Amino acid sequence: AAMAGFMSPGMSSVEQQQLAQAGRNLQVESAMETYNILIERCFGDCVRTFDSPDLTQSETTCVRTCVNNAQAISQQIQKSFLEKS
Repeated sequence: AAMAGFMSPGMSSVEQQQLAQAGRNLQVESAMETYNILIERCFGDCVRTFDSPDLTQSETTCVRTCVNNAQAISQQIQKSFLEKS
């Protein structure tokens, strides 16, 4: 639906499908990049001990807080984009 604004009435059905697929591919790529950055950041900020395969209670709390904050920021950004479109 978001891609509909980029599709020209003169485009063939195949071209429209290709453009829509390219848009979906970009969305997936962007989401994966954001996810990887989030994991790297939260891991780096929160994980301090490596003597056990499990996170400590404080590390678990830190990671949850980090992820929740990132999700809240992402939702605010999405809301802002939707309001402007």
